[in-house]
Amino acid sequence: SPPSNIYVLGERNSGTTFVSDTLAQAFDPPNMNEFMFAQEKFSSEIPVLLHKHMFRHDLLDANELAEVKARDDVLWILVVRSPCDWAEAMFRKPYHLCPPDKPNMCGPDSNPNKTIWMNQNTVAGVPLLHFLTDMKWEDWAESVPFWREAEGGGKKKARVSMSKVSANYTYPNVFGLRRHKLGIMKQIIETAPRNVKFVHLKQLERSPEVFIQSVIREFKMTVKDGYRPQPASKLAHTTTCLTPAEWDASQKNIDWNLEAEFGFSPFDCRMCYGYDKSTRLYTRIMRGKEVNKILKGDAIVKEKQGKTKKENKPTERKSNKVAKPDDQKRKKTGKNKKKNAIKAV
Repeated sequence: SPPSNIYVLGERNSGTTFVSDTLAQAFDPPNMNEFMFAQEKFSSEIPVLLHKHMFRHDLLDANELAEVKARDDVLWILVVRSPCDWAEAMFRKPYHLCPPDKPNMCGPDSNPNKTIWMNQNTVAGVPLLHFLTDMKWEDWAESVPFWREAEGGGKKKARVSMSKVSANYTYPNVFGLRRHKLGIMKQIIETAPRNVKFVHLKQLERSPEVFIQSVIREFKMTVKDGYRPQPASKLAHTTTCLTPAEWDASQKNIDWNLEAEFGFSPFDCRMCYGYDKSTRLYTRIMRGKEVNKILKGDAIVKEKQGKTKKENKPTERKSNKVAKPDDQKRKKTGKNKKKNAIKAV
């Protein structure tokens, strides 16, 4: 019998929302009710994994894999994007990244009600090369319970956790995060190979209808009444253009053996040799320089303000010492009294 439930799995910035919207036009999402968010179609209350982004620091254990295997009613849609394009997107949109200068916002001592969504200032002034190699990825969603609380129909639904909290929520870099998430997907593939469907973002953008028809054919699914064939996406993601240094660093940090199992090779990362050959590369480098210039200007202003405060401090002390004429008069009066007393004796 065909699967009765469809669930989407994929990392942030991989195209999971686009995949969910494409599926929703042809099939009814599971668990859809008045409390569900529109963007949560096929994506939340997922068996074992809780949420489409798989917020957990450990791999699935034997009991969890057994539960996945037992769910013959589930079709797992695994969404992946070219590693370099994905990493650059995480650089531009660092969802749930703990601010390096505010570590107290993540972890057991932080306030879980203060959700960290996407703040581009977290990586402002950070070169892409550093982000790809040396900058640690600390995931807020793995450090605290990530609650989803929705309201509808005048009633309040109990909060549902979308993450599995771990004491360790740090990855060596963004590619370390990717290796972990692909590792979880690989477990799903090996456990339920007949109920898995791959989706590459770029291929889906070119032809959503080919994807829908393949799902119908491979899993004997039936589209809902009134379904109309879907055209190509009007907005398509471009290929990231890397400098030679960024490309070399990516090649060294990506696990290409693991990537090959998802249909990617080193040729999926594009290198550009100069500004004159790539408008996108030129624009990205120039924007980075503009941001650094602004940050450097702010730092100079703060430094000058600090120096001004230091210079003013001694002046204030001198003025305080001088501004005690009454004390000096009292001392002189006291000395004169002693002298007069001695003369009188």
